[in-house]
This record gives sequence, C-alpha cells and structure tokens, in this order.
Amino acid sequence: MLFPNKLLVIDDDKNLLESLSDLLGVDGFEVEIAYTGESGLKRFNAGGISLILTDLRLPGISGLQLLQALKAMDPRVCVILFTAYETVESAVQALKAGAYDYIVKPPLPGQIVETVKKAAEYVKLQQERHLLHKELAPFSEEKKLIGQSLPMQRIYALIRKVSETDSVVLISGESGTGKELVARAIHQNSSRAPHPFIPVDCAALPETLLESELFGYEKGAFTDATYSKPGIFEIAHGGTLFLDEVSEMSLDLQAKLLRTLQERQFRKVGGTKFVKIDARIIAATNQNLEAAVEANRFREDLYYRLNVIRISLPPLRGRKEDIPLLVAYFLEKFAAKMNAPSPEITPAALTALKSYDWPGNVRELENVIERVVVLNRGEPITPYHLPKEVQEGPSPKRNYSLKEQERQLILEALEDSNWEIKKAAKLLGINRSTLYYKLEKYQLER
Repeated sequence: MLFPNKLLVIDDDKNLLESLSDLLGVDGFEVEIAYTGESGLKRFNAGGISLILTDLRLPGISGLQLLQALKAMDPRVCVILFTAYETVESAVQALKAGAYDYIVKPPLPGQIVETVKKAAEYVKLQQERHLLHKELAPFSEEKKLIGQSLPMQRIYALIRKVSETDSVVLISGESGTGKELVARAIHQNSSRAPHPFIPVDCAALPETLLESELFGYEKGAFTDATYSKPGIFEIAHGGTLFLDEVSEMSLDLQAKLLRTLQERQFRKVGGTKFVKIDARIIAATNQNLEAAVEANRFREDLYYRLNVIRISLPPLRGRKEDIPLLVAYFLEKFAAKMNAPSPEITPAALTALKSYDWPGNVRELENVIERVVVLNRGEPITPYHLPKEVQEGPSPKRNYSLKEQERQLILEALEDSNWEIKKAAKLLGINRSTLYYKLEKYQLER
C-alpha cells in the first residue's frame, strides 16, 4: 500500500528539516525526519513511506547510494533529491538511476511544495495502476484467442500488423465473440505491453459516473468529491484504454471523447488545467455504428475518428471448425480448476456442439462446457449431458436476424454471379464500394 501524503525528509541540516516540516505540514503532508541515510533506510524499512526527500550529500552513505538501496527494496518508491550547484551532474546521474526529480539548494519554498505535490500525485497514480494490474491479472493469464480457421487466421494477421502501430482500432462483432481478447492481444504484442491495459464497459455505467471515471475529478467538483481522483485516461498513461460498447455513450459524452482524441488532452470534472494523455485507444461495439450514425444516435465525426483500423470478428457459427479446439481448451481449463482430469467427449456430443448455432458465441460455449464439467463427475460427455437446446440442434423455423438475412442474400448474389463483384452489386441494387464493405463486414470470401 502506498501513502502519498506521508513524506520522509533526510538531511543533516536540522534547521532545514524544521523549516520543511512546517512548510509541507501546512499543505497537508505528514512529515517524518531522519539525519542520515542509514536511519532513513531503517525508517523506510518499517513501512508506510512512499515519498522521500533527501540530500545528495549525507554523512555515511551518499544520497545516490541511498537511492539505489531504496529502489532495490521497492522500485515504486518516489525519491526527490536536494543538491548544490556543484553536484548537479551527480543529480542527473541519480535521475537515470530512478530518482523522480531534484531541487537545487538553496531551495525556494514554492518550488519545494510544487515538486512534492507533483510527486504525491505520481505516487497516487502508481497505486491506482498497481491495484488495476492486480485486479486484472487473472484474466490475462486464463483467457486466450483460440482457433485455426481462415477467419481467425485473418484476425491474427491483423493483430500482428496493428500491434506495430499506435493507431486507433475499432473492433466490431456480436456479443461473446472475444472483442476484449483481441484488444488485449493487440496491447500485449505492442510496445505498450509493460504499461496498463484498462478496459471500460461504457454500457455498465450511467453518464455522470462514466464521465468522472474516464476523466477523473477535482476535489469539490460535486457533493461527494471529498478528494481529487485521477481518471482512467490518466491511469492508462503509456498503455492502452479499451472502450467496450462505445455505442452506448451519450451524445454529450461522445463529444467530450472526440475532443480528447483530437487534442490528446482533457480536463478533469471540475478542473481548469489540461492533462495530456499518452494512451492508445481501442474501441469495440456489438452494434451497427453506421446505422447508429444515420439514426443520429452516434456522432459521425467520432465514428470516423474511431474507425481508423477496423477489425470485424466472425460469429462462432461462421467458424465452426474451431469448435473442437475451443471445447478441448475449456474442458482442460475447468477440469484444472476442479483438480480433476479432463473428461472425454464423445463424437456424438461434439457433432451436437458443432450443429448448434451459438447465438451467444464463444461465451455461450464456454458456459456450456463449464456446466458440463461441473455436473459430469468424470464420465465421457454424451449429447445427454448438453443443454436441451444444444441437443435439439438448429430449428428449421428459426427466425434469422436482419444481419443474417442480409449476409445470406449477399452470398446468394455472389454465387449467382460467379463471384463477379459488378454483377453481384447490380443484382443486389447497391454500388460496388458498398458491396466490398459488406464482404469485409461479413467475412465473405470465395
């Protein structure tokens, strides 16, 4: 746990220590003092300190040696150095060794307060990042992209290419197709991998809460804002921000997001200063954004800002050859959780799984396999272990969605025209550019 308002000051000048204690105490810092590097290390080792202000020249071990020892004990500790003019070169060496900043003696009170406040904000930010990494670690370990089908090979190729850039990415696909997994794969294969990957479900939060989560807020910005809080844009600095279900944002919040993406900076709720951002943006939606733009439910300018690189994920029914791989992976995963051997699956059960249309996509398949493993008791899996709807297979009376009907019409037109785009477009009553877009959208290829 980090304590950004606790400060340890190390110096052999007692008058300076008293002055700093009074000065920083007024600004809400709890100041502790030490006269040597050795006593400072002892106090730090006792815990509760994350921010240290120390002289570069100390009796016994030097400030640089102290810095190295502190960083070895906890790489997240934030150290500010005091230095005289003649030792500025040594202070620069200390910055390379991990110091946060340095102040030249004799220090100006305003400079000290400003530097310490910035360092305290940095400590808070580090704490937010650490907690988020800890919360999200299990997901990055367990979940993988599984599949060897042609549609998935295309997705893997896109991930490799996109990971080499910092371009904005828009991932589209039905619920349960793995949009967040693709976003994580892009992040983990990019130069931003050592930094945070922060997912935000835009559909799960009301507008006011989503705004304060994204941009943060200043103390007093609203009734319950008793302290300043960094936003997710700030926490994701250096990493990737994943905006899931971005189509669910209100038009007002869409405008603020657009301005942030254009200017690469934002203001906290209730704030006046601009905060610069360095986070890659990946957005995702299970909606037809083009239709949302036409219906004035989504800003056209934001759509073009997000739709720089498009990745369209195929539904599971469009890559059924991957079902055996997914089933094997989920069987092993859930059996391991129960400390049991992975059960066998009969050919009849696998045929039933491949015959089902999976409206909930990979997520639905995962839930079915988890249920089977929990209730199975180690027996070979037969169709009778599967849910009733999976046993029954596809219904001839199934009401297909408009998307599925459109896909089928396009496929029939292509087959009737021997896959000549010009003829197929004429049969469908659309232009060629629209047809090319539809081919990409529905992952259609001869």
